[in-house]
Amino acid sequence: MSEPQHESPSLLLAAHQRRILGFLRTMIPNRDDAEEVLQDVNLYLCLHADEFRPGTDYTAWALQVAQFSALTWRGRQQRERLVFDDALVERLAEAGQRVSSHEDRRYHALQQCLQKLKSDEHSLVIGYYEDIGQIPATDIAVEAGKSPSGIYVLLKRIRLKLLKCIESTLAAEDHPKPAPLPEGDKDPKA
Repeated sequence: MSEPQHESPSLLLAAHQRRILGFLRTMIPNRDDAEEVLQDVNLYLCLHADEFRPGTDYTAWALQVAQFSALTWRGRQQRERLVFDDALVERLAEAGQRVSSHEDRRYHALQQCLQKLKSDEHSLVIGYYEDIGQIPATDIAVEAGKSPSGIYVLLKRIRLKLLKCIESTLAAEDHPKPAPLPEGDKDPKA
């Protein structure tokens, strides 16, 4: 982009705001942070406008100031708080997606397993965990005609039953059994 040589540095600065911000965003992904650095760049360019030589490339000068400002900002960020490098952030994001996917699968398996419980077990689990902290176990015990310790023992057994069901459901999803061959299609190896 060629600039008219007679324009003042303040007009050139105004004309280059989008380009400088775009350049900063290549080094600083967060828009708010890049805009903060842009303000530093603008201040520097205004305070040092007399250093710009008409007839030279204003864009190159402004982008060089922006690059140094971005490097300074990144250094400050690294000193002020823990900053992960991009490769680590990418690995963390991938791991987070795997964990989220696994948790979704466990949740769906739990829902299936809850449906397999006897109705009194299902009601007890839902009643206890749905309003956890709202209804004391003693009230649930009175309602069920059992002692509080009996309710805790029963809940423990149901939790173990659910855990086994969830594990077997997930294992079946991971290693599905092959469908049997129809009668007319015998396995040629047999």
